Amino acid sequence: ITDTLREGETLSDLFERHKINFDFQWLDSTSLLNPRRVRAGLIFSFRKLPGDSAPSHIAVRTSPEQRVIFSRISDRWSGSAQPIQWQTQESWPAI
Repeated sequence: ITDTLREGETLSDLFERHKINFDFQWLDSTSLLNPRRVRAGLIFSFRKLPGDSAPSHIAVRTSPEQRVIFSRISDRWSGSAQPIQWQTQESWPAI
C-alpha cells in the first residue's frame, strides 16, 4: 500500500491512518528522517505480513540519492538509510 504525506499532515497522522504505533522520539535521535522537517508529497510504502493488522515495513524515498526503510520486529522499530544507485545511460551494457 502506498500513501502520500499531505499538506499540513504530520507523520503521526499518516502512521495513525495505517494503525502504526511509532516512537517518534526515537526517530528524533537518528539522522534517518526528521519528523519536523519531512515535506508534504513524500510517498510512503507500507507492507504487512499475512495475518497482521498493522504494517511491519515502511519505506520512503527521502531524496533522489536515499531511501529510508523502517522494519518492525515484535513491538520495536529499527531503521536504516539505503543509498539509491544511479547509472548514466552511457554506462548501460550494450544490447
